[in-house]
Amino acid sequence: MRYIFDIETNGFLDECDTAHCIVLKDIDTNEIHKLDNKSAVKKLEEAEKKERERILYQKQKLQVQIDGKASIVENKKTYWDKLNDKQRDDYKIIPFPGKKISFAKDYEFNSSDDRFEVINIKFRQMDILELSSTGHCRAKCIFTKNSRKEYWVAP
Repeated sequence: MRYIFDIETNGFLDECDTAHCIVLKDIDTNEIHKLDNKSAVKKLEEAEKKERERILYQKQKLQVQIDGKASIVENKKTYWDKLNDKQRDDYKIIPFPGKKISFAKDYEFNSSDDRFEVINIKFRQMDILELSSTGHCRAKCIFTKNSRKEYWVAP
């Protein structure tokens, strides 16, 4: 299994601690997986165990490829308590995120489902590619236990 994913978080990679939504696309079958965070992380863990494939994140002209290990943080209440009411409402939307609705505001904030998960990703390496008509830029970062090595590579 090889996945392209889109993840919505509460910040950039170096400072985020919460994933709001993860959508996976199997690049071999073109199947789209709109899953709750816990199920999405399990799929990513399965892919890592079976084939050790990397994950590719692509948003417009920026591609970030990550090799790492994702796991669910068991004590999510600590993180939940830090959210304000508006942020908590984002996890209570009905219908489920990604479902077709009749008009832009055709949703409510009263789901009783437990959709909040905290995901910890231990990075092994990261490859970042910025596409540009004036010339592409690409960098790699290798993470070790206590440090990281960063360097430019040819796009």
